[in-house]
Amino acid sequence: TTPTSTAFESVIALTLSKGVFYAYNGKNSTVMDKKLLDILCCPISRQSLLPLSANRLETLNAGILRAHINQRDGGTLGHPLKQALISADGKWIYRIDDGIPVLLADEAIAAAQLDAGAA
Repeated sequence: TTPTSTAFESVIALTLSKGVFYAYNGKNSTVMDKKLLDILCCPISRQSLLPLSANRLETLNAGILRAHINQRDGGTLGHPLKQALISADGKWIYRIDDGIPVLLADEAIAAAQLDAGAA
């Protein structure tokens, strides 16, 4: 089927794709739909998930570029992230790939790595 869009004040458009709404803003970045965020939770802590702030994402990406950030399984990330989610308790970060949250416990990133100056 063809995706449908509804524009709000010419700033945000919601697009239905494969049964999930995605919100697009004028900066060519994807913002996760609030209804989707409301049903997602951290697979480790079972806390709700929130978008990672731009400042924390910048710090995370700086650490990724310097290979100072590890996933829970010890693996490293090969490239900076465009978006990420963080658990409500602030302990775990999950990447978003092409608008899809990657909620695998082994691929979670401990937020303490950012706070400890590892980034």
